[in-house]
Amino acid sequence: MESSPSQAASQAPPPRHALKDWLPIIISVLALALSLLSFIQSRKNSEATRRSTANQHLAEAWSIMSGGRAVVEIDPLKFRLVANDKVRSLIENQALPLDPSNPLVYHHLGVYLQSVGRVEDAIKAYREAIRLNPNYSDAYVRLGLAIEAQAKQFGGSKYFDKVITVEPRHVAAHIALAWMDLRTGDDIGAQNKLQKALEIEPRSAAAHVMLGYVYLDRENASAARESFLYASDLEPTLDTPYIGLALSSMTQGNFSEAESFLTTAIKLDPWSVQAKYTLAALYNKNQRVQEATTAYRGVIRMDPANYEAHNELAILTSVRLEVE
Repeated sequence: MESSPSQAASQAPPPRHALKDWLPIIISVLALALSLLSFIQSRKNSEATRRSTANQHLAEAWSIMSGGRAVVEIDPLKFRLVANDKVRSLIENQALPLDPSNPLVYHHLGVYLQSVGRVEDAIKAYREAIRLNPNYSDAYVRLGLAIEAQAKQFGGSKYFDKVITVEPRHVAAHIALAWMDLRTGDDIGAQNKLQKALEIEPRSAAAHVMLGYVYLDRENASAARESFLYASDLEPTLDTPYIGLALSSMTQGNFSEAESFLTTAIKLDPWSVQAKYTLAALYNKNQRVQEATTAYRGVIRMDPANYEAHNELAILTSVRLEVE
């Protein structure tokens, strides 16, 4: 049976559109895609510019905190670097708003906060740096040291161990573990860890300073002095070798030399709580009560949580009251 003309027409294939009919749509889609790519690239460029600017602010802040040294070791004996209002402004007011997801911002913020005695806030900043970069070894080490510094608590070792597991040649983590051993009276363990650190980096001033303290713990003042002097040669602008030299002189009864070393340490770093506390202890040992009292009060102003200074000041105050 033949189909009618109307049926044949309904079964005919749809008409084929010429390319010229699709061209406006294709051009519109391509234009939209190019605009989207341009927007994404512009955003990436903007983010890169913001991060670059933030990193410049951080570099300036770090230069101030580190006293201009290009390389600064993480030294367990030196919790603090130099901090001032300009450092705070560079990090909190300039770098942080520009790049709030940059772990380096929170690392530097933690160092600043710890340097002004805000240890709990520093710990939060280090934790945020680690959240943003779970493999940030230096942040783990500083977090461990901050926890150890907080009212002389123990608990930082797990962070140092974690770093060494991931990065076995991380010098600061070995030094930090040696410092913990020394605090608990394990001078052999401390020396072994320092030897490992010095195998990795023979010119580590922090490791040589810590080794000097191992020798002091063994009452070997001459070996200690040698280690401290070598560290001061490696890092002439670092205060901690001079603090060690002062302690070495004090053990030998040479208090005038010790005071001279401490004066040098404080000139190198006027923010050094350790140097000023040691100077207060020297005054106290020499029964220079008024000077010791003033010095301990100065330490407490710089570091309100320094319980050792509080204890010594309380003892001195009670003695003076009894005498009066």
